[in-house]
Amino acid sequence: MLSLAEGVLHPGCSAYLIDMVTALPFIIIGLAKDEQRSTSNSYPSKFAMAPFSPSQRLDITFHDAATLGARLKIIGKSTTHSGSSLIVRCEIWDTGEERLVASAMHCKVMPSKKPPSATLIKL
Repeated sequence: MLSLAEGVLHPGCSAYLIDMVTALPFIIIGLAKDEQRSTSNSYPSKFAMAPFSPSQRLDITFHDAATLGARLKIIGKSTTHSGSSLIVRCEIWDTGEERLVASAMHCKVMPSKKPPSATLIKL
């Protein structure tokens, strides 16, 4: 997805790629934690549910433009995964030009559990 005016990677596409890549470390953490559980029918860990959890913050800094035909390398590193916050740092690199295209910090939060006495409200 290119920005038609300039022929470079559209910032919205960069944000989408970052959002997808930052979910991967938490899927892996979730699978590892679920594998360590002893019961087979237990609820998945909160980390396994991270791709479906809401984003609290997505800070993206655009450093340079990626042009048509550029080979991109996207790196996501888990920095914090405790409590109810999950934070991943992500970088998009143009490997041909050896330059940083964008960097980001993505914070996801785990939704609270539904209270036992929750009722539906009709609008």
